Parts: sequence; structure tokens; C-alpha cells
Amino acid sequence: MPPESNTPMRSPDEELLRLKLLWYFGCTTPLIYLLIAHGVQVVWFDRPGYSGGFSTLSAIHGGIMLKIFATVALALGLWLVYWRAKPFRVTNLPSDQKSSAALLPFFRRRVFAMMALADLVACSGLVLFLLTANMDFLLLGGIASYLMLTLAYPARSWFLQSAKRL
Repeated sequence: MPPESNTPMRSPDEELLRLKLLWYFGCTTPLIYLLIAHGVQVVWFDRPGYSGGFSTLSAIHGGIMLKIFATVALALGLWLVYWRAKPFRVTNLPSDQKSSAALLPFFRRRVFAMMALADLVACSGLVLFLLTANMDFLLLGGIASYLMLTLAYPARSWFLQSAKRL
């Protein structure tokens, strides 16, 4: 038996509203990274004679190796989202815990895991931008991050459908 807590239990609607608020804040992180990148570009990269940290590598290989690295990193991020969210599916709940109260922690962890991976992809786009001074990496990371955030949206309809299937 778990120890008693002084915090009151939230209803599923209150918890979903709280998750949506956190999700809205999570949607701002790629935009914050874009603002940081714009400031870095104005202050450092737009100076005459400067073209990023790996300018000679980009000039020699035409950026192909970095594009391959970015593609592999984003594919790995998408795979991690699928892999991380898979254990939190409704069908994987133990049969003695199939209730909407038991479903809520699984749903919360799924949303948090997917949001964390989306932020990781956006941050990797910022890091690649800082290394190469190529805005395409940041934009690619931001687009992939928003696609992952779309998958992480805490929809009330999904939660209710999952609770009905129990």
C-alpha cells in the first residue's frame, strides 16, 4: 500500500488541462532556439570573414557529412519517440490496474517522454547551427520538433477512448 499523501488527487480533466498547459509551453522552445540562433547570427556569424565553426569541413565536403549526421540524428529521435512511447500504451497495462486512474500516470509519462525527445531534436538543430552557421539545420530541427510535439499532444479524446477500452 503506498504511503498516504497530503496532496489531493486531481481529476483526469484537471490533469489533462495541466498537461496541455505544459505542452503549450513546450511548443515555445523551438521558437526560443530560433531567437537565440538569430541573435548569434547577427552578433557573430554576419561578421566579414566568418562562416561558422566547421567552415573548412563544410567547404571541403560541401556539408554532406553534416547533413547525413543531421538526418541520422533526426531519424534516431523519431525512433526513440516510438520506442519510448511504446511501453505506455493502454494494451501494456497489467489487467489488475485497468482503470482511468491507473491510465493517467502512463499517459503523463508518455507525453513527457515525447516532449523531451522533441526538445532534444530542436536543441540538436541549434547545436548543428552553431557548429556550421547554416540555418537549414536549425529549421530542420525545429520542423522535426514540431512534428514530434504534434504526436505528444495530450488529447482528451485519446484519453477517454483509451479509458473506455479498459
